[in-house]
Amino acid sequence: MNELVELHGFSDRDMHFNVSVNQNTTFIGDAFRIEVILSNLISNAIKYQKTNESNKTVNINIEVDDLEAQIEINDNGMGILKEHLEKIFTQFFKSKMHHGSGLGLFIVKEALNKINGNINVSSNIENGTTFKITIPNAK
Repeated sequence: MNELVELHGFSDRDMHFNVSVNQNTTFIGDAFRIEVILSNLISNAIKYQKTNESNKTVNINIEVDDLEAQIEINDNGMGILKEHLEKIFTQFFKSKMHHGSGLGLFIVKEALNKINGNINVSSNIENGTTFKITIPNAK
């Protein structure tokens, strides 16, 4: 996680990351797919930040136990319109307010499906977006 935060932090030096990892057990999973998932979500949190925001923040909380990893990524960015929340994981879906290819969240969802994980999202225009991910521990 620290490597991903460091890598993505170069794209916006004003972005502040708060990372919390609570892991007291071994976690076994598909490292490549998990990295793709996290990288896309962190990248989006940076890309869709409010341009006038003076305190750009991404919070990442990870809880790992014998059964699963629960990952929450929260930002204080632009947010996603309520009417778009059901469509954001659809291939090529793009909101008029957001730029991009419409592939990032589709790739996240597909990668999670391959490793039997799931994702939930909550968002509003004032406070930003929160993604909650659960990935089974294959141990």
